[in-house]
Parts: sequence; C-alpha cells; structure tokens
Amino acid sequence: DAVMVGYLGQVDAIVLWPFARLRGKPIILDAFISLYNTTVEDRQLFSSSHPLARMIKAIEFLTCSCADRVLLDTSAHADYFATTYRLPRSHFGVVYVGAEKLFFQTKRRSPPQRRRQRPQLLFYGQFISLHGIETIVAAAASERGRAYDWLIVGEGQDAEHVDALLRTLELPHVSRLRWIEYENLVDAIVEADLGLGIFGTGQKAAMVIPNKVFQMLAAGERFVTRDSPAMRELLGTS
Repeated sequence: DAVMVGYLGQVDAIVLWPFARLRGKPIILDAFISLYNTTVEDRQLFSSSHPLARMIKAIEFLTCSCADRVLLDTSAHADYFATTYRLPRSHFGVVYVGAEKLFFQTKRRSPPQRRRQRPQLLFYGQFISLHGIETIVAAAASERGRAYDWLIVGEGQDAEHVDALLRTLELPHVSRLRWIEYENLVDAIVEADLGLGIFGTGQKAAMVIPNKVFQMLAAGERFVTRDSPAMRELLGTS
C-alpha cells in the first residue's frame, strides 16, 4: 500500500521517489530527527554557511518534498520541520519513540535489595550537547550533590572533555562506565534510586523526548529531566 522508508533514509526516499510514483504508491519517511539540526545547529560540526551544511539542508528539504508523509518523534520536532522547510504542518506526523518490551517487564520483579548506604543517581547515554552532561557533573560536584552516589555511563563527542572535568574536580562519589550491555541496562535502571534524562539548553534538547525517558517510565522508575515543549507534550501540560 505504501513505501515505508526507515530512519536515516533521507537519500533512499529521493532515490525511491520516481519508482513509487510509477507504481502510484505513497512514500512514508520515518525521519525521526533532522540531520541539519543535529549536525549544524546542535553538535555544530559545521557552520550554517559551510557547503556541507547547505548540502545537508537541501537534501533534507528535497527528501521531505518527495515523501507524502514524514514522521517525527514529537510535535515540537514536526513544527521545526514545517517552519524550516516551509511545508504544511499537515505533511508531518508524530510517533513517540517508546520503549522496548524488556523495560516493561521490570515491573514484575521484586523490589531490588539495595546494599548502598547512599541514594544513587544514574545517567546513561551518548555524550553529546543534547544531554547536557556538564550540568550533571556540576550537580554532582555541588555540596548537595556530594550526598549522593552518581553513576555516569556512555561515550560520545564530549566524552574526553567530561572525563577530564571529572578528573579535575576529583569526585570520589561519581562512578564512570563507558558501556553497559543492553540486557543489563534494565537492572541498572531498577537498582538506581533516580534516573537522569537530558539537560541540554539547545533547540534540539527542547524538541525531543529521549529514549531513556520512555525506558524509565516503562520500568516504573523515577527520573529528572529538563523542562521543554516536548516533555510537556508527553505530560499533557502547557
């Protein structure tokens, strides 16, 4: 009935467009996020005037124009696409990220027997500006933050900077892991007293609801994350 193009299919949608038209089939693209916003505006890998930045923006516009329906992860993200590429808002649909089945299964377990004397806060994810890990480190280094144990898990663009910051501040109550096997991630979430979402201050951080938020909600665990238009969508508040 339709040609469904999955995430990172921006070029695929353009290639498939003439064939889909010949067969009279609509193209549905799961864009998920904006490549232009991610690489240029959020991670700032290129300036907006850089030829690659302009090429990425042109490709993304062409992709959205070729697709009959473009799916994003939040209404805030869909609004961004409609405004940036001057396309009708009705052209864009929203499908939340959600969580995998194994995170729902944690509710059937007995409460974990925590052997720690102090509450533990857990962050896991990519070390990119979206997550605002410097804010987490600053909180851990504060007088109040030193009353808790912190577990920071992940890798990414800002990992070296964060690790250097942790060494400089000398925070013995902060543990650092680069990786937790996915099937063991559920245990880490359940065993922590509080999960940490994202704390970036950029435009993208305001437009997304990270996968970890859905995972912690599915597991029935408490978490703290930044206030944003996207999070208020999920909460049904304005």
